[in-house]
Amino acid sequence: MQQFAPSDPAGSAPAPQQKPKSDIKTTIIAWVIVLVVGGLLFYFIGKKVGLIGAPKPSGTYYDAYGTGYVNFIDDKNIRLNTLGLSLDGTYEIIDNTIWIDYKVPLLGTQTVTYKYALEGNTVYLNGSAYTKRD
Repeated sequence: MQQFAPSDPAGSAPAPQQKPKSDIKTTIIAWVIVLVVGGLLFYFIGKKVGLIGAPKPSGTYYDAYGTGYVNFIDDKNIRLNTLGLSLDGTYEIIDNTIWIDYKVPLLGTQTVTYKYALEGNTVYLNGSAYTKRD
């Protein structure tokens, strides 16, 4: 048999404690923050590892005339060759634009940008096709 404190003259059980009501606005705001932070993490990590954004080229792509090529050495370095002139540099692809920095004798570092697309084994730079023959 359960005994109650003498201060309880009626002998009734103590009132159960109520759980605090959760504020629906706070819950929604918390979920929005979680989704935004998660989405931003996915986006930036995906861009870093190449899952998001323009596909990365690799290898050597030749122009249709056989007078030049573009060699994507790795994820950063590039070699351009046209009419016997070879230029080494670095590149970065942002969305559908490729930024290329290279050194020209007597002129120093030059930066050029091209509209960029990679479709199968063909790279397009400002609409000019360079095809991989490896």
